[in-house]
Order: sequence, then C-alpha cells, then structure tokens
Amino acid sequence: MDLSVQRCRLTEMLNRLEKRSNADESKNLRDYHHELSVVDNHPADVASEDYLRNLDASFQENDQLLQEKIQQAIARIDNGEYEDCTECGAKIDQERLQALPYASTCTECANKEAVDPGKSRSYPEYGDYTWPRFNQYGTSDGVGEQPRPDED
Repeated sequence: MDLSVQRCRLTEMLNRLEKRSNADESKNLRDYHHELSVVDNHPADVASEDYLRNLDASFQENDQLLQEKIQQAIARIDNGEYEDCTECGAKIDQERLQALPYASTCTECANKEAVDPGKSRSYPEYGDYTWPRFNQYGTSDGVGEQPRPDED
C-alpha cells in the first residue's frame, strides 16, 4: 500500500470537512433564520427550524469526530503505525484501509465494537453492575421505610 497516496486522500478529506464545518457559524435561532424576530412565526415553523438546526449541529459534531479520526490516521502514517490495529496490534486489511482510510482497528476489533458500541472494555462480559451501587442505600424492606399505619 502506498502510504503517500493514503496521506493525500486523508488530507483531501480533512480539507473538505474543514470547509464544510466553517460554512455555517450561526450562534442563535434569530441568526439562523436571518430574521429580526422569530415571535411572529407559527410555533410549528419555529420547531421545524429548531429541529433542522439541531440536525445540522449533529452533522457538525459528526464532522468533528471524522476530523479527529483523520488527524489521528495522518499521525499514525507519520509514526509508521498506520497499518497496525490500535486495539490488538494486528495488521489492518488493505481493503479495509482503501474503503475507510481513517480506520484504526482491524475487522475483528471493529466487529466487537459494533456488537456493544460504547461499552467499556474494562467491564467483564456478564453481571449486574448498577444494582450494587443502588443497593448500598437500602431498600424499602426495613421497618423504618414501611408506610405508617393509620392512627385512628
């Protein structure tokens, strides 16, 4: 695999993302609408615009995440670690790097992440982790926590 070609591809992708992220720097809803006031609009119109603004914000957040991944991939090329999986150290398939040039994991590690996205790898595979934390405060089984009988 020609790493200089991959570096050029990654740099082009990064430039496109940076241009797209700098296109809209709106700060508030009025600036987003290009109107002096949003009071005269129907509430559904304002809600639709707010939804679209939130959608744009999620796209921008995704673009920022991609920019970080691309910058990390460029750094891995510079360090000579581009073709190595960051999780297990195995070689990443060249087909995977052609399709996804900012991939940092091999196919097996990526599949593990797809099964449990966002799951910390420090947790064991099985078990209940939240109940012991809540149980330390007690349950309603104690006498002091039962409802009082009516004193009539």
